[in-house]
Amino acid sequence: PHSYVYVDQYSGQIVGMQNRQHFGTANQINNWLHPLHDASIGGLGLRLAVAFAGLVPMALFITGWMRWLARRRARVLDESARQR
Repeated sequence: PHSYVYVDQYSGQIVGMQNRQHFGTANQINNWLHPLHDASIGGLGLRLAVAFAGLVPMALFITGWMRWLARRRARVLDESARQR
């Protein structure tokens, strides 16, 4: 993928061409990494692993927030018990 031919829209003449065989190192690395980006390699297993990895930060945030709420409630109850 990523070889391009540029065509003049009015005349149909080829005005430029980029052949991926002659790209520099950075473009070759980009061409190698692009299938990871669009998930065209690895199949369903890799897609599920990436989806799971994407949900991990949300799960960590929610569980951290729940623990913080539990500690806060315990501290408030402890302070109210001390005042009695």
